[in-house]
Amino acid sequence: MLASLRTLVTKAWDSNHEVAWTWLWELWESVEGDAQEHDGKAGGAGKDLEKLYGSLDDKTRFKM
Repeated sequence: MLASLRTLVTKAWDSNHEVAWTWLWELWESVEGDAQEHDGKAGGAGKDLEKLYGSLDDKTRFKM
């Protein structure tokens, strides 16, 4: 992906872009790992969220 970006934006790409993209990619991998680790494990919060969501009217649910 990084190599593709370098190629696509050759004139604008510099070391600041390289650092920012690397940082963003590492952050994404971290968030993705956390999400996979907790996938399907809402714990006690799942029931509370169901109760809250069920108590909302249609307009409020739509906004959410």
